[in-house]
Amino acid sequence: MRGTGSSRTAMPWRSCSAIAAAGLVAACLGGRQEYVAPYGAARLNTFTVRDDGDRLLRPECARLMTERIPATGVAMLRVHVAESGAVTRAEITRSSGDARVDDIFGRLAARLEFQRAPGSTGNQARLRMGFSCAPDAAVTTMQLVSG
Repeated sequence: MRGTGSSRTAMPWRSCSAIAAAGLVAACLGGRQEYVAPYGAARLNTFTVRDDGDRLLRPECARLMTERIPATGVAMLRVHVAESGAVTRAEITRSSGDARVDDIFGRLAARLEFQRAPGSTGNQARLRMGFSCAPDAAVTTMQLVSG
């Protein structure tokens, strides 16, 4: 289900082409890439996000390896974190160079849950998520840049 504003749920909203008004189409296509966790989705920690990322990237690696050498990339994301440590919204701030990989990273980041330090007041963090493909493997990396 699509959230308010230009947020995306775990499945990208692709009905923009069905909108007849040119102004609405331009607004839909020009929005920032934002993601929210689907209702009831299991939360991920930094280890499970890498495991899920590897699994989700494997099908993309075959395509990526035919399109470019090396099949690697890095995206930057901003995540908004609730007091509980759960990410409430994730935004792609710099693309990995591949829209499908960005979607994977955005969906994964939206499901993250961090351990909050006592007295922590920050509600945003920046993540660096990367990928690397080999003929028999896909590797996802994630680094907390600031928090």
